[in-house]
Amino acid sequence: MGTLNISDKNGFLMNFVDRYLDVFFALASDGLKLPVDKFYERLFYEVSLDTRLREEEVRQLHHPFHWALISENRSSPFEYMQPKIPGDFPYIGVKRTINQNDKNKLKQKIVEDYKDILLSKLEFLINNPPQPGS
Repeated sequence: MGTLNISDKNGFLMNFVDRYLDVFFALASDGLKLPVDKFYERLFYEVSLDTRLREEEVRQLHHPFHWALISENRSSPFEYMQPKIPGDFPYIGVKRTINQNDKNKLKQKIVEDYKDILLSKLEFLINNPPQPGS
């Protein structure tokens, strides 16, 4: 999407995490059971539409907190669902009822636990804009 010129990096990260979670919650909850690779393609695309980030930049920013959203050892409402029918693909699904409180807790946890690495990655993206044609 071009060169990032962000004066309020903290505010940008809060908005990014909020939008990322909005889309993640919607995709996981919609019942489509998208294969994991298609889930993330759509997630990165939709988040990039609402931010000033390219899809690859969304991918880079999500890496630090990816497992916080779906790890079985956490209280996240999401998990990788294994197919029940041969030939089907694993997908990200909902393992319990989710609500706005779940989203708010995850957002707070992500920002608290991953803020430093996310700010570092954002700074890198700002200082290393994509080259024309990339």
